[in-house]
Amino acid sequence: MNRRVFIFSYRNYQGNVGGSAGVCYRLLKANYEYKSFDNLIGIFKNKTISHESDLDISDVRAENSNSLRKWLSQIGLLNLVFHRVKLGRAQKWMSLANTTYGFNSEDAFIFHDVESAYAFNKLYKLPNKYLVYHQQGTLYNEWAGMKKSHSFIYKTYLDSFQRKLFECMDRICFPSLGAKKAVEGMNFSDRYMDEAAILYNGFDKNNLQETESAEVKELLGAIDGRTVFTSISNINYEKGVDRIPDFLGDLSKRGKDFLWIIVGDGAYSGELSKKIDSNNLSDKVFWIKDKLRHDDVCKILSISHFYIMFHRTSIFDFATLEAMAYGAVPILTRVGGNEEMIVDGESGLFIDEISSSSKVTDLLDGNGYDQIKTNCMLRQSNLYSEERFLGRYVELINGRL
Repeated sequence: MNRRVFIFSYRNYQGNVGGSAGVCYRLLKANYEYKSFDNLIGIFKNKTISHESDLDISDVRAENSNSLRKWLSQIGLLNLVFHRVKLGRAQKWMSLANTTYGFNSEDAFIFHDVESAYAFNKLYKLPNKYLVYHQQGTLYNEWAGMKKSHSFIYKTYLDSFQRKLFECMDRICFPSLGAKKAVEGMNFSDRYMDEAAILYNGFDKNNLQETESAEVKELLGAIDGRTVFTSISNINYEKGVDRIPDFLGDLSKRGKDFLWIIVGDGAYSGELSKKIDSNNLSDKVFWIKDKLRHDDVCKILSISHFYIMFHRTSIFDFATLEAMAYGAVPILTRVGGNEEMIVDGESGLFIDEISSSSKVTDLLDGNGYDQIKTNCMLRQSNLYSEERFLGRYVELINGRL
């Protein structure tokens, strides 16, 4: 495809991470392998990727959070002000990008977060605008779950902002049908929701390097033949990691020996710690709160028997795809995009009663685990590879999706 296709993320470029920056990185990486787009350009908050050599992340550092800013962001009115300031900065960033590339009506513009979509639409009245919406439900719902806070003022503002932004785009896209359903009922124009495109994520398994992390090395030595469950997540309300100890507590009472690896931290870490203690699981948990290299995350998945997440809301959890690729069988709640990822009893397990581990107990006591593991790896590689992931974007731009 000869036309220029721009993908935007108003986030720092950090390579293989989650969120909009991670999706942009994976699109660029896949395109350098499969060459579906002749001119795919990634514009991040701190870096532009236009050649394969630009994918190097050795000089990139994550932003540091300010504790005062974190505290002030709990207050809805001040958070509204912060959001407007952020949008103003995004416009300056977008203007600089235009100075470099000179956007025109022949180009296609794919936005992976609302800030970049807003900034572009505010400055330029050009066609071919696509917003890929990756949030867990509405903007407000995700904010409330992440911050463990509520604000009527901020909800009113964000809901209005989101409705207006959606209606400015030529096409709204979601990473799953479940993600689309999570924002339905917000009084969007029927046309925008009826014509929404589904762009499933994709992942190809990597050749893993030997870990350099002291924590991961300690972890690998602690497995000692036990069944390994792994959860990788920001510990917030929507992810529902705080619900898993009740399930594993029941598994422990049934006499099963296991190790539960948790990778992540967040607003609900306190609740999670209490649940671990109340279910007497402290000696069965290995919790890594520090950020790990992506290779180390994949290393953990490669030695895991199960990937367990009890989402309250889920759009299409990328870590689940990674787990499936490495043969960690997903144990999930039947919500949102999860229902599109696995087939219950064939390529993973859905848990409807989170205090009962009978499904897993039966699987461990029987001989069906190896078949489910094989099925889950095949399902991921057949349906959710990087080549198919990239191909959906080609179909979108060509008007075939």
